[in-house]
Amino acid sequence: MANWELLENIEGDLESKEKEASENKEDLEKIDQRIANIESALGKLEGDEEVENAVSEKKKEAETEKKSAEKKREELLKNVEDLENSLGELEEKNSRSQKQIEQLIGLGEEMDDAVAVIDERAGKIASAQNKLKQLRSELEKKLP
Repeated sequence: MANWELLENIEGDLESKEKEASENKEDLEKIDQRIANIESALGKLEGDEEVENAVSEKKKEAETEKKSAEKKREELLKNVEDLENSLGELEEKNSRSQKQIEQLIGLGEEMDDAVAVIDERAGKIASAQNKLKQLRSELEKKLP
């Protein structure tokens, strides 16, 4: 796969993971609110065991949903790590290409087009790395 194509795939995957992370955060916030509401209601059901049992079942369901959402968050972190590794490999390839071009320039060859490609690719790699760093930070945050 060509370096540009790989970079475009990584950028597309990154956008997808950013969206998934945002949705996951919203889901976790909603689930946490549901659990808090259920716990509040349980505290107010003084002695009504049948109703408490029914409400407790809802709490268990919400906690199961939360575990599922947290697992999804962990999967997203793994995906981010994979993307970071792919970008690192691409950055290494770009660096090797840059060194080769610098050698040719040192020998008097005109390499403006190649330098422009390398510079543009380096900029896109850096941008994607920054986005991944922000996404990782967001995913690693613990919700209240």
